[in-house]
Amino acid sequence: MITKYVFNKDTDLDKDFFYVSSLAPYFKKTDKHFEVMEDCIKNSYNPDIEDWDYISILTKKKYKNGAKLSTHCTFEKYGAPIIVFSNDYTTDEKGDNFYGLHFEVVAYEKGCNIWHIYPLPAGSRTPIATPKIGFGEFVIEGGEMVDMTVEVIGKKIKVTMNGQTIETENEHIPDEFHVGLTACEGVNRFYDFTIDAEEV
Repeated sequence: MITKYVFNKDTDLDKDFFYVSSLAPYFKKTDKHFEVMEDCIKNSYNPDIEDWDYISILTKKKYKNGAKLSTHCTFEKYGAPIIVFSNDYTTDEKGDNFYGLHFEVVAYEKGCNIWHIYPLPAGSRTPIATPKIGFGEFVIEGGEMVDMTVEVIGKKIKVTMNGQTIETENEHIPDEFHVGLTACEGVNRFYDFTIDAEEV
């Protein structure tokens, strides 16, 4: 089954997605949602925190492993538009959601990083571990359209980004998961999001 979202001024993200925050202290928690523009969704610089807003969404639906996820996105000067997938989040007493184990495929000015992120036990020096499990070095210019596709097949992640291919493996990749997009570390714009996957 293929579902394609083309983001524009009529987009209602709340219909199919929900917001999730990071446990990382360097991504300051705000209540900001994606700005819905004429041809994209985006984050912005937030003077209240003197930083760029970290904003992440996941689909309300879950999908089976074997999913193929694609987006077209850009960043200004530097940034980190991300395709994310996770089957692990918690909701606090205020109704805010926070990531547990999740995987990020990141475009940035020096190429692509793939991260395996998971929470650490209470009392640890930091709340999460962030091992990088894959990377590819190539130049992405600020404002350049990034064509990113992520395939999750078994315990493998295959990424195709602007003609470059990166593959990695991780034993913790789940059999089913929510999928989504994250903007952080600069102004990021997402123009579409395509999900080719079987629903759970």
